[in-house]
Amino acid sequence: PVPFFFFFSLETHGWTRINCRKKVAVPFSTFSMLSVSTCFAQEKSKIGDYFNKGMDSFFNKDYEKAIEYFSKEVKQNPKDAEAYATMSVAYSRLGKYNEAISAAKESVNLEPDNAFNYNELGLAYRLSGDYKKALDTYLKAVSLSSLLGDYNGLGLVYSALGKEEEAISSYQKALSQGSQGGVYLNLAASHKRLGQNIEAKECLLKARGFFTKIKKDNKVLEVDKLLEKIPE
Repeated sequence: PVPFFFFFSLETHGWTRINCRKKVAVPFSTFSMLSVSTCFAQEKSKIGDYFNKGMDSFFNKDYEKAIEYFSKEVKQNPKDAEAYATMSVAYSRLGKYNEAISAAKESVNLEPDNAFNYNELGLAYRLSGDYKKALDTYLKAVSLSSLLGDYNGLGLVYSALGKEEEAISSYQKALSQGSQGGVYLNLAASHKRLGQNIEAKECLLKARGFFTKIKKDNKVLEVDKLLEKIPE
């Protein structure tokens, strides 16, 4: 088996996974490791390195090239669920949600007990605006794993459906997983929509502290502007 580690993306405020059949240097400003626990994926094909090239392209934000490499990988190794899953995220980044949904469904079919695959399918549904399917998919993910299911994504869906109390509960569970930054911003937004300005301000201050610590100056400025809009 090949180990992979779990990371939280500050860019999408959602879970992703980094396969360790190739060591990948990930700048902390982009991904913050939440768990050094290793899980095990099926042994990957050693024919060629399309997956690794796809990951390199993905981290360089060349999503078209990443999709090209992942497509070659799954043609060579049709059972590579991780390639399908990461290809789905690449499609989502390009706004190609139908393709993202199709790729994520392939990963789910190959690994139906893997919460990550449902996270990525939920992401595609959510970004496409299909909140009902996104809700069902995220709920499946967290039912498979309360540690690895994307509670932040679930919270965003609840918020989009106008269910702010449920959103707050989901964001709090995301925080208990170790997530910070973007989750605090989402939690603050839900509190503010409910008129809970004290709680919203507390969340924004925590988000500011987190972004200051990792030197994300643009996010600190974003938080400062949000704090200005909170009534005293």
